[in-house]
Amino acid sequence: MAPGEISAEKGGDASAGSAVLPLPVGHSLAGSVVCLRVPTLDDLGFIRRMWSDRETMDPVGGAVTLSPEDGTRWYARWIEPGSPDRAYWLVTSGGRAVGEISFRGFDTTERRAMLNVKVAAWERGQGYARPAVEAVLRFFFEDLAGVQMEDDVALNNPAGQSFILSMGFTRDLTAKHVCRLFLTRELWKAERSA
Repeated sequence: MAPGEISAEKGGDASAGSAVLPLPVGHSLAGSVVCLRVPTLDDLGFIRRMWSDRETMDPVGGAVTLSPEDGTRWYARWIEPGSPDRAYWLVTSGGRAVGEISFRGFDTTERRAMLNVKVAAWERGQGYARPAVEAVLRFFFEDLAGVQMEDDVALNNPAGQSFILSMGFTRDLTAKHVCRLFLTRELWKAERSA
């Protein structure tokens, strides 16, 4: 295993847990079907294409058009230099980007964060999302000692709700205008040991 990689199938590299967010460009989480890697500026083309694709983005609130300047500002906010409350990876397969996964709002006191995952519409149905989410959850709960991961899924996105629920998340019935799903470290550990 290369330095900075965490296997999605076996425990993980404990030294990666000492990494302070944001993760350095080149940091990756590797699995059998996908590899998650922190993007470079050269990857903004894929991100801009995916975010502007209506089929990909309509279930999560609608397409987003990023100008090159907006893309550069987003990259600085999320990647380099980034922010200590978030982490972002491209989901890759066979060396090509197929989607994204991230978490934001990481609170170092409460150890909670909000999940985001999407696979480009033209890449869906290949089994990329599940191992990507598994790798990020492992990193979050084991290496960052996370306590709870949440995901706000649009009420009109039943496929997204179903997928996140299939990952072991539970619905927060108090949320009214969104389908708020959450997974605690205890529930995550129980699912893995079952």
